[in-house]
Amino acid sequence: MKITFRLFCLLPALAAGLHCTTKTLSPREQIDELNARREAAFATKNVKELVSMYSKEAVCMPEYHPTLFDRSSIETYFTKWMASVKSSSYRSETTELLDLGNDLFETGTFTDTTSRTSNDTVIQTGKYFRHWKLDPANVPTIYAEIWGGRFWYGRNKLPFAGNGDPVSIRPYSTGSEEEKQVISRNQLLGQLVKERKGLEHAALFTDDAVYMPYYESAIKGINDIQKYFYGHERPGEVTVDSLSLITGRVTVINDLIMEHGFYGVKWTARDSTSGVVTGKSLNLWKRKADGTLMMYRQMVNHN
Repeated sequence: MKITFRLFCLLPALAAGLHCTTKTLSPREQIDELNARREAAFATKNVKELVSMYSKEAVCMPEYHPTLFDRSSIETYFTKWMASVKSSSYRSETTELLDLGNDLFETGTFTDTTSRTSNDTVIQTGKYFRHWKLDPANVPTIYAEIWGGRFWYGRNKLPFAGNGDPVSIRPYSTGSEEEKQVISRNQLLGQLVKERKGLEHAALFTDDAVYMPYYESAIKGINDIQKYFYGHERPGEVTVDSLSLITGRVTVINDLIMEHGFYGVKWTARDSTSGVVTGKSLNLWKRKADGTLMMYRQMVNHN
């Protein structure tokens, strides 16, 4: 990828000249610095600094909230969040960074400790998936992101959350061949979910895939992904009455395709309880040598 250079100048006390050295920042160092800025922005409740890290076309997918489609909506979200807390301590750790030149894909974990204006303290541990793009100055900016908890918690635990409805969806329809291929794979995926064929669903993932479901830690590798879907989508426990999968923005990077996905599920459980769940996802597909798209990285959360 293109590299950012930082200039360090030393002025010895008695020297007449200026001695300068340059240091090359690796992609990981750049992301580490940006994440440190993010942590500081949370600590000081600096919404402007936080929002400056997003591109103008950014898409943000918070847990328990509809998707945010531009920097203005993201600023409104964080403004309301910060207004609901007295103090916030946010810490994150990158677990993987995929460097694709002008695009970087980061996965990681975070701990967010907030003291709310309601005088209680909430500690949220979670995970995130970010798509960074280099801006014209070769600085990474957030182009898309999604986050959610590693354990179940109610939406009332968050300082600010949306009501989940109406669902914020922005489908794209460019008619590109890549978009058609993604939609076709989603049609197969959706049919497998409806038919409760968990192992067949898992077969759509690469052997080295990472899947980040709601209320779970990241699941790495096809063996553990098979175990998850075998249990999560076993027949008899839940009937999927209807399922909607909608493809949003699609970005092609070499043999990878990043898809912004939206879903809605109407379900009935064995005990006759029923409901509707809506949510969104970032889906990073990888093309095999024969052209088949396989799920390589995916994170899902609820509205």
